[in-house]
Amino acid sequence: MKSQNFRTRNNMVVYLSGPITGVADYKQNFEKAQQALENLSVKYNLNIVVLNPAVLPEGLLPEEYMDIDLAMVRVADVVLLLDGWHQSPGAELERDLAKYSRKPVYLIFDFIDLWEDDHQISVYDVLEN
Repeated sequence: MKSQNFRTRNNMVVYLSGPITGVADYKQNFEKAQQALENLSVKYNLNIVVLNPAVLPEGLLPEEYMDIDLAMVRVADVVLLLDGWHQSPGAELERDLAKYSRKPVYLIFDFIDLWEDDHQISVYDVLEN
């Protein structure tokens, strides 16, 4: 399904979803994923905007973080799942919302492989999957 906002914005908004609670190095995991997407964006001139929940400030309640995260999922064109997502109730909820909203959901490395295997692929092709 094509996102009408995507065509208006002329970019692709990607949400990173993965385990945070109880993961000591979660910030590093999300940072590496964001850097990989930013590199891909530069390499193929994709104009990707990354929404990264790991950069939210500390001091909120878990349910407040989840409210913010779900709002970011609603804004995103695509949701990318990081390793270990299936062990995180929050990441499962984010994935479920994305699927319910008919947004494409990919494992992050599968998404990157789409571009690396065929760099001629259109962002619209990804959004239609």
